[in-house]
Parts: sequence; structure tokens; C-alpha cells
Amino acid sequence: MRLEGWHIIVILGFLLVVAVIVGAVLLTSAARRGTRPHSGQQPPGAPLSGARPDTLHPPRTKKDRLREIDDLHRRGVVSEHEHRETRKRTLDD
Repeated sequence: MRLEGWHIIVILGFLLVVAVIVGAVLLTSAARRGTRPHSGQQPPGAPLSGARPDTLHPPRTKKDRLREIDDLHRRGVVSEHEHRETRKRTLDD
């Protein structure tokens, strides 16, 4: 059986399509797991290895928390009831 020029082009095209599909599946599954294949990096938001959680974000003051709660309410992210309850809990702490 002799392969002519168009046979080789069809075979190479098929192999290219298969390679693209396999690559897309691998990247999609890696994205769902939150990893970056072959990058050696941790996904965004992952804690740094060996870092203590309390050193990543300094403790916020009541004033900062109340300011944030008020801002969320002003922007319509939280309802009046949620705003009132969260402020009460923050002030009771």
C-alpha cells in the first residue's frame, strides 16, 4: 500500500486534532483541580507552605470590620437585616 501526499496530510491532520483534544482535556481537568500542570506553582489563594495563617493577614480591628460591613450594605451586597446582625455580632465580640 502506497501513501500519497493527501493521505499523509489527512493522517497528520487527524493526529493534530487528537493532540489538541487531549491537551484541552488535560488543561480543563487541571483547572478544575486548581493546579497548574508543570508550573511548580500553587494555585492562587493556596496558603504558602510553612506559613502560619495568622501571619498572612494581620488581625482587623473592630473599626475596620464595621467599615467593611457598612460598605457592603451601602453597595447592596448585604441586606438591612444581615447588616444589622453582623454589626451587632461584631460589636459584641
